[in-house]
Amino acid sequence: MFAVTENKTDISRWQKLQLRLYEHHIEEIFGMFYRHKIEPILIKGWAAGRYYPNPEQRFSSDIDLAVGSTDFSLAEEIIKDYPFNIDLHKELRHLDKLDWNELFKVSELVKLGKTKVRVLRPEDHLRVLCVHWLTDGGANKEKLWDIFYVLENRSDDFDWDRFLNAVGEKRRKWFVCTVG
Repeated sequence: MFAVTENKTDISRWQKLQLRLYEHHIEEIFGMFYRHKIEPILIKGWAAGRYYPNPEQRFSSDIDLAVGSTDFSLAEEIIKDYPFNIDLHKELRHLDKLDWNELFKVSELVKLGKTKVRVLRPEDHLRVLCVHWLTDGGANKEKLWDIFYVLENRSDDFDWDRFLNAVGEKRRKWFVCTVG
């Protein structure tokens, strides 16, 4: 009988390999969309993991992409046979109440490998992370790390007013509760 032991170096190497494979899928999918003149916004997953002090700590089982409602049908067709789990959102549905065009206009392009990917600005992404965690019933406490690291590593010009007051009073209370 063989004893299987894992040391921290092996685990770290495995996590780095998994993260690189995940990033490869993101780059590939963005390239596919760009060829069809669709520009998605990457939410949760890698977009949250980039705030972690050690990004390979943020495991992701899928890629969450939001696209405009006019691009949704074509986007579904593009990814239908893709061999990785992609959670495609028609705009941000219930995750945020701001207008899609406004969210897109102030979103950011960040470099991932050789590709630029679009992500929400930090205040908007933090709202999405809070709503996602709350609408999942808070069942996955690990996802609180996403919220923690976005807050912990926010820039000095983080717009608290945009984060808290861009939506109604009810959601504002949700955000105060989650951040608290």
